Amino acid sequence: MKEFRAPALKRLFTNSDGVLAFSIPLSLQKYLGDVLKQGKEKNGDWYKVTVTVPGRPRSTGEKSQNHRINGFIQQIAIETGNNFDQLEMYFKQEAISEGWPYDTLPSGAMMPKSEADATVEDAAVLIAVIERFAAEWGIPLQE
Repeated sequence: MKEFRAPALKRLFTNSDGVLAFSIPLSLQKYLGDVLKQGKEKNGDWYKVTVTVPGRPRSTGEKSQNHRINGFIQQIAIETGNNFDQLEMYFKQEAISEGWPYDTLPSGAMMPKSEADATVEDAAVLIAVIERFAAEWGIPLQE
Protein backbone atom coordinates (compact mmCIF):
# COMPACT_ATOMS: atom_id res chain seq x y z
CA MET A 1 0.00 0.00 0.00
CA LYS A 2 1.20 3.48 -0.77
CA GLU A 3 2.13 5.80 2.04
CA PHE A 4 1.41 9.51 2.26
CA ARG A 5 4.08 11.64 3.91
CA ALA A 6 4.22 15.40 3.97
CA PRO A 7 7.07 17.50 5.38
CA ALA A 8 4.66 19.63 7.44
CA LEU A 9 0.94 20.37 7.28
CA LYS A 10 -1.05 23.27 8.70
CA ARG A 11 -3.69 22.16 11.20
CA LEU A 12 -7.25 23.37 10.67
CA PHE A 13 -9.24 23.99 13.83
CA THR A 14 -12.65 22.37 14.16
CA ASN A 15 -15.33 22.63 16.81
CA SER A 16 -14.74 19.06 17.93
CA ASP A 17 -11.94 17.56 20.02
CA GLY A 18 -12.56 14.28 18.21
CA VAL A 19 -11.86 15.63 14.72
CA LEU A 20 -8.38 16.40 13.44
CA ALA A 21 -8.08 18.20 10.09
CA PHE A 22 -5.13 19.42 8.02
CA SER A 23 -4.82 21.60 4.96
CA ILE A 24 -3.24 19.51 2.19
CA PRO A 25 -1.19 21.50 -0.37
CA LEU A 26 -2.50 21.24 -3.91
CA SER A 27 0.73 19.57 -5.04
CA LEU A 28 0.07 16.63 -2.65
CA GLN A 29 -3.69 16.23 -3.05
CA LYS A 30 -3.59 13.73 -5.93
CA TYR A 31 -1.10 11.52 -4.10
CA LEU A 32 -3.15 11.60 -0.89
CA GLY A 33 -6.27 10.83 -2.94
CA ASP A 34 -4.58 7.71 -4.35
CA VAL A 35 -3.69 6.52 -0.84
CA LEU A 36 -7.20 7.20 0.45
CA LYS A 37 -8.70 5.30 -2.50
CA GLN A 38 -6.48 2.28 -1.76
CA GLY A 39 -7.34 2.46 1.94
CA LYS A 40 -11.04 2.51 1.21
CA GLU A 41 -10.84 -0.41 -1.25
CA LYS A 42 -8.50 -2.60 0.82
CA ASN A 43 -9.12 -1.64 4.45
CA GLY A 44 -12.68 -0.39 4.71
CA ASP A 45 -11.51 3.23 5.07
CA TRP A 46 -9.20 2.60 8.05
CA TYR A 47 -5.80 4.31 8.15
CA LYS A 48 -2.73 4.35 10.35
CA VAL A 49 -1.80 7.96 11.18
CA THR A 50 1.31 9.33 12.87
CA VAL A 51 1.40 12.96 13.96
CA THR A 52 4.62 14.60 15.14
CA VAL A 53 5.89 18.14 15.53
CA PRO A 54 8.36 19.02 12.76
CA GLY A 55 11.90 19.66 13.98
CA ARG A 56 14.39 22.26 12.88
CA PRO A 57 16.40 20.93 9.91
CA ARG A 58 20.07 20.23 10.53
CA SER A 59 22.42 23.04 9.64
CA THR A 60 24.25 23.05 6.31
CA GLY A 61 27.13 25.04 4.86
CA GLU A 62 30.51 25.90 6.30
CA LYS A 63 30.89 25.20 10.06
CA SER A 64 27.54 23.36 10.06
CA GLN A 65 26.43 20.03 11.47
CA ASN A 66 26.29 18.62 7.94
CA HIS A 67 29.85 19.78 7.24
CA ARG A 68 31.05 18.33 10.53
CA ILE A 69 29.38 14.94 9.96
CA ASN A 70 30.77 14.53 6.47
CA GLY A 71 34.21 15.91 7.39
CA PHE A 72 34.54 13.54 10.33
CA ILE A 73 33.41 10.54 8.27
CA GLN A 74 35.91 11.48 5.53
CA GLN A 75 38.75 11.67 8.08
CA ILE A 76 37.81 8.26 9.50
CA ALA A 77 37.58 6.82 5.97
CA ILE A 78 41.08 8.04 5.18
CA GLU A 79 42.48 6.79 8.50
CA THR A 80 40.87 3.34 8.28
CA GLY A 81 40.85 2.81 4.52
CA ASN A 82 37.11 2.18 4.58
CA ASN A 83 34.60 3.48 2.05
CA PHE A 84 32.91 6.79 3.00
CA ASP A 85 29.37 5.63 2.08
CA GLN A 86 29.74 2.39 4.03
CA LEU A 87 31.04 4.23 7.09
CA GLU A 88 28.19 6.73 6.86
CA MET A 89 25.64 3.90 6.81
CA TYR A 90 27.44 2.16 9.70
CA PHE A 91 27.33 5.29 11.86
CA LYS A 92 23.64 5.86 11.11
CA GLN A 93 22.90 2.22 12.04
CA GLU A 94 24.78 2.69 15.30
CA ALA A 95 22.90 5.94 15.96
CA ILE A 96 19.45 4.32 15.66
CA SER A 97 19.63 3.08 19.25
CA GLU A 98 20.32 6.66 20.35
CA GLY A 99 17.46 8.26 18.42
CA TRP A 100 18.49 8.49 14.76
CA PRO A 101 15.29 8.21 12.67
CA TYR A 102 14.67 5.03 10.70
CA ASP A 103 12.11 3.16 8.62
CA THR A 104 11.15 -0.42 9.35
CA LEU A 105 11.37 -2.72 6.34
CA PRO A 106 8.83 -5.52 5.79
CA SER A 107 11.46 -7.94 7.12
CA GLY A 108 11.54 -5.99 10.39
CA ALA A 109 15.00 -4.58 9.68
CA MET A 110 15.59 -0.96 10.64
CA MET A 111 16.87 1.21 7.78
CA PRO A 112 18.38 4.57 8.81
CA LYS A 113 16.80 7.61 7.21
CA SER A 114 18.72 10.04 5.03
CA GLU A 115 20.58 12.99 6.53
CA ALA A 116 18.49 15.20 4.25
CA ASP A 117 15.54 14.64 6.61
CA ALA A 118 17.54 15.04 9.82
CA THR A 119 16.74 17.60 12.48
CA VAL A 120 19.27 19.52 14.55
CA GLU A 121 18.76 16.98 17.34
CA ASP A 122 19.19 14.00 14.98
CA ALA A 123 22.44 15.45 13.64
CA ALA A 124 23.73 15.94 17.18
CA VAL A 125 23.12 12.24 17.88
CA LEU A 126 25.02 11.20 14.75
CA ILE A 127 27.93 13.53 15.55
CA ALA A 128 28.18 12.06 19.06
CA VAL A 129 28.28 8.50 17.65
CA ILE A 130 31.00 9.44 15.16
CA GLU A 131 33.09 11.26 17.78
CA ARG A 132 32.78 8.33 20.20
CA PHE A 133 33.92 5.88 17.51
CA ALA A 134 36.93 8.07 16.68
CA ALA A 135 37.86 8.37 20.37
CA GLU A 136 37.58 4.60 20.89
CA TRP A 137 39.79 3.92 17.89
CA GLY A 138 42.29 6.69 18.64
CA ILE A 139 41.47 8.66 15.50
CA PRO A 140 42.02 12.39 16.00
CA LEU A 141 39.33 14.51 14.31
CA GLN A 142 39.95 18.01 12.99
CA GLU A 143 37.10 20.53 12.82
